Amino acid sequence: MISGVPGSISSHPSADCRMPYDRSRQCGPAKAISVTLGGMSSHAERHLASGRYASMSEVMRAGLRALDREEAVLEELVRVRVAEALADPRPPMPLDKAFAQVRASIAKR
Repeated sequence: MISGVPGSISSHPSADCRMPYDRSRQCGPAKAISVTLGGMSSHAERHLASGRYASMSEVMRAGLRALDREEAVLEELVRVRVAEALADPRPPMPLDKAFAQVRASIAKR
């Protein structure tokens, strides 16, 4: 339900433990929370009005699941890039030389 404060949402979400991509998440009893969305409240209300979600709690849980997926993708990208950097056979470059190359590249633009 939407509270009387514009941009605030009060809900009592049922526990949603259907997050296979985050096995560390511990789901317990539902807890009522209040979230201030500010200008995003109308965006959340549009999702609810679309009929795809039965409650504002479902809208918020879907948003959190999307955030979890996005963070998992970013974490994997960082993991892959670090692994690639560590596996790079080229010898390390002194920091001052690296910065000089970056400055030269920027100056060419």
